[in-house]
Amino acid sequence: MIISISKSNRPEGWAHKFFTPKKIATISEMRQALLNHHWSPILWKDGIRKSDNFLSAELCVLDFDDGNTTLKGFCESLGTLGYRAVVGITKSHQKEKDDKPACDRFRAVLWFKEAILCQHQFKQNMMRVAKCFGSDIQATDAARKYAPCLEIQAIMPGDKKLLVEPYKEKPVWLNPSHFIGEKNVPHWIKDILTQGIASGFRNATLYRAVRSLKKRLFTEEEVLGLITGSAIDLSEEEIRNTVRSAFLRS
Repeated sequence: MIISISKSNRPEGWAHKFFTPKKIATISEMRQALLNHHWSPILWKDGIRKSDNFLSAELCVLDFDDGNTTLKGFCESLGTLGYRAVVGITKSHQKEKDDKPACDRFRAVLWFKEAILCQHQFKQNMMRVAKCFGSDIQATDAARKYAPCLEIQAIMPGDKKLLVEPYKEKPVWLNPSHFIGEKNVPHWIKDILTQGIASGFRNATLYRAVRSLKKRLFTEEEVLGLITGSAIDLSEEEIRNTVRSAFLRS
């Protein structure tokens, strides 16, 4: 297996734009990479960290940052399911972060059953796995890199790997008139309308999306028209209440 290691040793995230391939043959070597480098499971063309430069990935990396999943509970679940994985805590583990209380914050590396060679297929499979395990769905793009873990908490010796689903074209959105001029729908909102929102984030994310659409001069009726029938898994009442609340705020 080959991963990417940053050419920079600086602690700042912005400093890690250029990467070099590194062959990993053992769990021990994987452990050392997670502890000592800014790294990524993704290989990029010319080592330049950019989604359009995606070449391949053999690993799935999940970030847990919201406190909804405990480190102990996650490791126990992985053990029961028989997945092969390496789990490490991040620098914010059991610390306050951005006005959020201290909680378990950790990262898990799992193996895909086969290498993924398309950035769109990678994104879709990462989104699917993140939703299944309840990890951060924002950490699923094809240019993602990771800071070193503070400590490795668990090495799961299972032999089960994640299945790779074929790439499916996103459905064509049914409201093309809403994409004209000043009423363009941002890409991140199109994503949640077609792919849904992970459990635990639905109301807050929908509220933020509605506020964004309101700023782009969408009316309340137009927003409801966009959301109705979308992949967002909320009841009609919850959707209407969230939209109304967002529009009532000045």
